[in-house]
Amino acid sequence: MLNYPNPFAEQTSFSFHLTQPAEVRIKIYTIAGRLIKTVEPGWASAGFQQLFLDGLDNDGDRIANGVYLYKVFAKNENEKAEETK
Repeated sequence: MLNYPNPFAEQTSFSFHLTQPAEVRIKIYTIAGRLIKTVEPGWASAGFQQLFLDGLDNDGDRIANGVYLYKVFAKNENEKAEETK
């Protein structure tokens, strides 16, 4: 899993591979742990996936320059996985 471009100015994309269909969610946090954005595209098929972030937080404000953490969640009826970067 990775996001590109990084750093970004206006938008970035998250790329990852699913081994089976899953419901996907990405959460973006400040270094202090405050949640600033949730991206919930819903169900995704198995294989390569790419999701775009528009550079806005949950309030619709431009995300400030800085370092952020993101956590990707994927779950289906049988399994769930998460990864933080």
